[in-house]
Amino acid sequence: MPQRARCSDNTVAAFLDQTCLSLRQKHKALTIWPILLRPEVRPADARKYVSLSDAIENGDLDIDEVGDEGSISKARIVNCGARPVLVIFGEEITGAKQNRVANASFLIAEHSELTIDVTCVEQGRWSRRCGEKFAASNRIISNAIRMKMSLKVQRAAAAGRGFEADQTEVWKEVNDRVRLSQAGSSTGAYAHYYASRQTEVDEMSATFRALPRQIGFVGALRGEVIGAELLGQPGVFRRVFESLLRGYVVDAIDADFVECREQSESANLSISSPEPFLEALNRAFWTSGPSLGIGDDLRAESTQVAGCALAHGGIVHLTAFPKGMAVNRFSVLDQDHQHDRWGDLI
Repeated sequence: MPQRARCSDNTVAAFLDQTCLSLRQKHKALTIWPILLRPEVRPADARKYVSLSDAIENGDLDIDEVGDEGSISKARIVNCGARPVLVIFGEEITGAKQNRVANASFLIAEHSELTIDVTCVEQGRWSRRCGEKFAASNRIISNAIRMKMSLKVQRAAAAGRGFEADQTEVWKEVNDRVRLSQAGSSTGAYAHYYASRQTEVDEMSATFRALPRQIGFVGALRGEVIGAELLGQPGVFRRVFESLLRGYVVDAIDADFVECREQSESANLSISSPEPFLEALNRAFWTSGPSLGIGDDLRAESTQVAGCALAHGGIVHLTAFPKGMAVNRFSVLDQDHQHDRWGDLI
């Protein structure tokens, strides 16, 4: 695989400069701050690409195993549609021989075929049910699991191993969730864990809403920032907002378990408000390498934040997390007050 290089432009910083924060939304352990396009910024062309679920619903996409035997770390996607299709990092596809999640965000060109890197989230099955192929789940895996996947994929990319995740680690994370929830899954499936939390997830998710011109959000668990999601196209963000949100909600529901795991592994730098987190993301160095489909795969190099993004004529999708304990704790800011480059509350 070609070597990665430092980004020659400021794609991420330029993208963030077009945004501002809105008033926080909070319910129980979870807080989100919506990220909006600034009023003077023209939204991206809504025809550029579509979400995975929309493409499948329209009959434009076919997802299956690679060959008759299949490969645990690969899935084959055929896009018969007239627009590229976005697969989001951590998005789950269900069926075929076992359920998988995407190891990064990928953009599949129109009228093309692509094999992507995936990770299994159903350890105890390797067989088809009634010959079925993959289907969209409209679900993105837990944010805490995605954070760990992102760090491992970044190391693999830096070593020239493509978008390889740690399958054993993901299986352990999923199995721990299944045991925690007493889901009784015969195949150790993340889908069964999630189903055990469905009623609570539905109730909690209903209290959050997408806003006009919104393209992302920063999420916090019990007052500590745990991640951010941004998309380059407001229309696509609206389509995937609930799926992204629920990856944070399910961690908030199991907050005691998630916090215990993260604290024991010293995984997160404590950040208590969105502005310093976004500023650290803005200052990070980024490396660039080819994606598997259209565009470039970007990875943040920083002691403060970890991040990955797909860029194609600008940012398509970006996800980021706090990182490490190597630097001082960010100062706590008034959570209902904007300052500095992020503009006034909307």
